[in-house]
Amino acid sequence: IIIIHAEDMGSLSRELIETLGKERAKGLLLRMGYASGARDAELARKLIPDASDTDLLMVGPNLHNMEGIVHVTAERLEMDIAKGHFDGEFLWMNSFEDEAHRSAFGISEEPECWMQIGYACGYTTHIMGKFILYKEVECGAKGDPYCRIVGQPLEKWEDGDFWIQYFRPDHVA
Repeated sequence: IIIIHAEDMGSLSRELIETLGKERAKGLLLRMGYASGARDAELARKLIPDASDTDLLMVGPNLHNMEGIVHVTAERLEMDIAKGHFDGEFLWMNSFEDEAHRSAFGISEEPECWMQIGYACGYTTHIMGKFILYKEVECGAKGDPYCRIVGQPLEKWEDGDFWIQYFRPDHVA
């Protein structure tokens, strides 16, 4: 684990968008977040093997709270790992990613917390044992007062096939 300033991550994001274009940068940052979430899920399983489903899931958001990435509150959480059931909605306050995006580009027309969404997808997918896709339905980068994410199994989303492309490697020619 390394510690870097939020402004530096904002600079990296800006540089990626300007160099690769928004869609490629989005995919790269989603995959980067996904890998981080997957690693944290592995660690959580090792450290607290007897945790309840909910307690195991909440380790990820609690880590983000402690690291100052974002303050996470579960608004709705229904999950059963054994049955493969997941439906969650979380509120994000003080997201470093939306603040960095607004600072670099101003108010956006769409959600911009790509690394955090990737993290949530990676963490929950590895806890659940099936791909869980989160979408940011409100975002501070759009001028909303906070960010709100909703997560469900990929097959529950009508546009899941579109979103899964961002999680596949993108080879720059």
